[in-house]
Amino acid sequence: MLLPPNKMELETKARYDAASSSWVRKSPISLSDFTGRPFLFEECGDVEGSAILDLGCGEGYCARHFAARGAAFIDGIDISPKMIEAAKQGHLDQMLLFSLPLTI
Repeated sequence: MLLPPNKMELETKARYDAASSSWVRKSPISLSDFTGRPFLFEECGDVEGSAILDLGCGEGYCARHFAARGAAFIDGIDISPKMIEAAKQGHLDQMLLFSLPLTI
């Protein structure tokens, strides 16, 4: 059963929606792009031909990285519809993008 979004979820969605137009990046610029993501990409190993689930995909930065490394299919899920719209601008044929309430 899905519960209605709480105040924090609504505020989070609103913040990401508001930032979506300035969040899209083609190269690493945020702290996590230099710290956490390289480790994540390394730990995933060879993704060629793989299906990827990108929870909290935002504007698709990681999805584009995995697509460039040969992932066959990528599901992206994010709380922000505007971030999903930004991700769709990446023109990734292998991406299926959803914006959902992530509350269970």
